[in-house]
Amino acid sequence: NDTQAATSSPAHTEADTEAVTLPGDDTDQNEPSTPAPSSGLDPIFSIPGGMLEQAGELALTLPKGTPDGAYIVYTADGSEPRAQGKTYTTEIPVLRGTDCTVIRAAVFDKDGQQLGHTVTATYCKAGISTLRVVSLVTDPNYLYGANGILENRTETGKAGERPVSVEIFESDGTLLIRQDAAMRLAG
Repeated sequence: NDTQAATSSPAHTEADTEAVTLPGDDTDQNEPSTPAPSSGLDPIFSIPGGMLEQAGELALTLPKGTPDGAYIVYTADGSEPRAQGKTYTTEIPVLRGTDCTVIRAAVFDKDGQQLGHTVTATYCKAGISTLRVVSLVTDPNYLYGANGILENRTETGKAGERPVSVEIFESDGTLLIRQDAAMRLAG
């Protein structure tokens, strides 16, 4: 994946992400799922993630070429969107009563199959830090519980990896990197 550096960038482009496959991943509906390689049918965010001067309203739209009956599901708690989750119907408030907001969204077809990647955008109040801001976002099920990284500390190599969305911003809001990655415990 190429690293992007820009003062203003779309919340997602196809080159931003790469699907992560977990060995032995036989998740059920309560576990996060890993989509097939992107078809380019990823939700479009009206506001790129980064440092915002004030609170705002985020609009999500379906990309061109989306099949009839497709819809967007989003979360604001770090979890992966699932077909049965909160369907996007109206603008989403960002930075209302908080210093940072994380929105994750994905497109699903009428049968509930995820069509592209989960797209993640982190929004923080401008001036929150004089240092770079690093946002690491993963579904809580990848951290805790039977399949969580914290419960499986002895797993090594690929088996010990869990997917994570990584965003790094300069203190002025300049995007340094936005991509999906894998994390594991060490030490």
